[in-house]
Amino acid sequence: MIGKKFIIDGAQCMCKYGSAPGRIMVISHQIMVVNHSRKKIATSMELGSPFYPPMFGVCKASWPPRPCSPAVIQWDNYYKGMRINLLSNPLLPESKATCSAGCPQCIEIVYHGQIELLGLSHLKSATAEHCPDLDPTGSLSELDKMEITVQQI
Repeated sequence: MIGKKFIIDGAQCMCKYGSAPGRIMVISHQIMVVNHSRKKIATSMELGSPFYPPMFGVCKASWPPRPCSPAVIQWDNYYKGMRINLLSNPLLPESKATCSAGCPQCIEIVYHGQIELLGLSHLKSATAEHCPDLDPTGSLSELDKMEITVQQI
């Protein structure tokens, strides 16, 4: 699972028949959170209408086009190496959903929703000219001192 991100509540999705991106709403459980964010992990049991309003805008799969009212009937390409509540598996960036109004795998994940916090390793790998933008209180020489201090403790 190294290098992969689980999909979390609020992750951005897009339906190929929709007119706007939507955000997934975790409704299948209340227990699994990830990366200290207190955001629930989306699972393969996010069925029905698991999206925050206004869903995907206007649905072009219907004629005449009308407001989107997704009805997810299944997810594909989820992570099979872990179970949540013994019933479901976490969704991954490559996971796709089938909507009863669209076609197989018409809803895809655009952004997983996790926000990475900057740490010392990020600042050290940034070029000297960008360090003041990332941390206006310090400089690279001060970061080296911080690392020595942290290692000595």
